[in-house]
Amino acid sequence: WALSRQEMPYYFRDLDPRRFAFKTCAPTNERRLAELCSSSEFQAAGLDTIVHLAAQVGRVSTGSEVQDYNIRGTHNLLNLAREAPGIRKFVLLSSARVYRLPKGHVEVITEESPLNDDPGAEAVIRDQIEAERLCQEFPRTRSKFEAVILRPSFIVGRNVHSFYSYYLDSPVCPRPLGHNPLVNLVHVADVLRALRLAVAKDVRGVFNIVGKETKTLQEYVAYTGRPTFAVPEMALEAIWQGVRRLRFNRHPYPFKSDWLLYNLVVSGAKAKRELGYEPDRHVKFEES
Repeated sequence: WALSRQEMPYYFRDLDPRRFAFKTCAPTNERRLAELCSSSEFQAAGLDTIVHLAAQVGRVSTGSEVQDYNIRGTHNLLNLAREAPGIRKFVLLSSARVYRLPKGHVEVITEESPLNDDPGAEAVIRDQIEAERLCQEFPRTRSKFEAVILRPSFIVGRNVHSFYSYYLDSPVCPRPLGHNPLVNLVHVADVLRALRLAVAKDVRGVFNIVGKETKTLQEYVAYTGRPTFAVPEMALEAIWQGVRRLRFNRHPYPFKSDWLLYNLVVSGAKAKRELGYEPDRHVKFEES
């Protein structure tokens, strides 16, 4: 049972409708959620899983609006699970961005690595950590309930609204002077497969979802064939905004220079061992 305020993505069309249902509904819409939960379709289907994908991570909006969507939305979906006795599993798609990423040195991140819950952390990251906390606490209030949290590295792919999808699709890719971080990118098809495994397997807990490629920022940019130039760290965002004003970059995703500074090297050992997940898709780019 998956909910989103958007229409059904193309990559859901291959899922077996007898086992997986998709509904368009904002998670903050309590009335609509209640209607879905009490509908004859819901009752007849005997659905047992909610997959929560509807987080706002890139849309430019006020902090309070995004926080309301991310936190209250997760709370509402957990309440739906509480009211529907047939629901036995809740799968949350989070992000590896919740970790405290190392800058200047390479550190392999596991599920036990510290989270970036510092007061100065980006608001959306704190929202994701709070949403995870709600999911982890919920099973204590209900027996025979499994909460699964997936933390993929940076997701890329067709129709994927993510920072690296937009950055590497830009006709010009400014990069930070003196920095060339190692970054793991995961294809959206692999994330979808991990979601399927999380639904089907008898598992609970947190899992990192990694891609096949862990390369430097400059290597990724080189693969795209797009021009790149190095600029001082403090000038990155201003340069990016200038590129947008000149209409070289049509993408609305907010620019975050930190994501071009910090290493993201993630261990997928637990997901391989318990979920049976291994990345299958190589990340490919169209040359400009």
